Parts: sequence; C-alpha cells; structure tokens
Amino acid sequence: MAWRTGIVTGVVVSLLGIVLSSTSGGAGRPQGNGAIKLNCAHQPCDQVARGRAAFNDGNLQALGGNGRACADCHLPSEHFQLSPAAARARFEALLGKRELNKNADDPLFRPVDADDFRVNGENAVDFSNLVDNGLVRVTLPLPPNVRLLDSVTGQPTDETATDLFRAVMPVMNVAITGSDSVAPIWPPAPRVPIPGVDPNGPNRQGGYQHDARFATLQEQARGALIAHAQVSVEPPSDMLDDLAAFQQTLFSSTGVERLAEAIASGSTPFPDPDHAPRER
Repeated sequence: MAWRTGIVTGVVVSLLGIVLSSTSGGAGRPQGNGAIKLNCAHQPCDQVARGRAAFNDGNLQALGGNGRACADCHLPSEHFQLSPAAARARFEALLGKRELNKNADDPLFRPVDADDFRVNGENAVDFSNLVDNGLVRVTLPLPPNVRLLDSVTGQPTDETATDLFRAVMPVMNVAITGSDSVAPIWPPAPRVPIPGVDPNGPNRQGGYQHDARFATLQEQARGALIAHAQVSVEPPSDMLDDLAAFQQTLFSSTGVERLAEAIASGSTPFPDPDHAPRER
C-alpha cells in the first residue's frame, strides 16, 4: 500500500510541557557525570530510580526493540527534546566513526525515521528530515471522514493512516498537564459525532500529545516504545509505571515544581511559576 507523508516543519510546542529556556534551573538536568539527578520529593525514590534506568536503557529489558532508549531522542542535555543542531552533531559524529568502523552505530538513526522508509524499509538511509530539522516520524490514523488522494491519479485511496514528521515531544512539567477530573465546559452545546467518532477528541478532559490521544503517561510511554523503539514484546505495566513516576519529577524550573506541589496538595493561592521581570 502506498503511503502519503505529511511534513510538519518547525518546532512543536505540546500539551506535554513548556518550551524550555537554556537558563531554566529546574530538576531533571543532567549532572556532571551525565546522569539525571533524581528528584524524589513526592515519589517513591526506588520507583523514580527504576524509571530513570528504564528511560536510559537501550535494551529495554529485552523487549526486542531497535536499540533506542528514551534518552536517545529525549536528550537530557537538550531539555529532554532534540534540536536540529544536536541531531546534526550526532549524525556527523557517526559518519566520522564509520570512516574507521563501517559498523559504527547511533540508535538515534533508525530506518523508521528516515525519509525513504516507506520506499526502502529497513534499507532506508535518507535522514535529511531528522538531521536538518530534528523531526521524527509519527504514524496517525485518519479520521473516518478523511480520504487521501493519489498524487498521480488524483483519486481517493483506501489508506487509513498517514505519516507526519514532528519535533520530539517535551517530557518536562507533565505533572501539571494531561487529563483531570474537571468536567469539560467546551463546547457549550453537544456536537454531532462524525461516523461514530466524538468530534471533541479522544479525551475530553485532557491528555498527552497534541491531540490528547493518550489519557495517561503510561499509555503515552507504551505508544513511544512501540512506535519509536519498535519493541516486539508488550512493555510490562510496572515499567510503564516507573517511567511515569520518573517523568513526573522533571520540571523546567523550581517555580513550576512549586506550582505542581501546590496543585497536588490543593494549597491556594497557587504560586506564580514565572520569574518577576527585572527592572532596568
């Protein structure tokens, strides 16, 4: 079946977090030895530690993946995202290594994220989108009322999914995003379902990713392991719980962390997470 690829250029800001400045001082920064400092203030430290280990594990507990760890795309040094500059630096370093060892490898560069994957499969080698723009492939199902057109014939196809290229999603500040127990207030009047699908989205009380299609961090982590690490074994629920616990300790600043603590405890008024502007 032919696939159509939609390319999303530019940097994506998601429901998973806040765009991070290079001066933010929150928890989750890599330490001098490259490890991510544990933040166990509100989570069982052993669970957070297991989650950190799983986040950095390319073997992924022998789940049959492609050698990628979460941290290969969510770089701690890049605020758990992937900049085009970082992607290019790793690609150029890989090319340099291959001059001495043709089998040199970097798990960031896997065929599934190559531009020519739908044509050449596991032999794909064109990483232009990843290297130039820091974008990875995601495959999304099409709504039932959307059809793709064949670029040659102009006729509708039978495809049920499409590829998009988007930036690596941030994982900081997820402790204050996602679904909640507050009843939806939008839209003010019921909307008619489209071929049986709720037009308001999969999770009306919020979720993760741009379309809120994942209701929990565990569900989001499972989707990433299957789509990006290409695991062939179902991820165990306890590992997904550990990953969720670790991610909930990552914040872009101490101000956001204090806000998360206040929300969790119900302490009002909530603190302002932003720094006061400096007077000149």
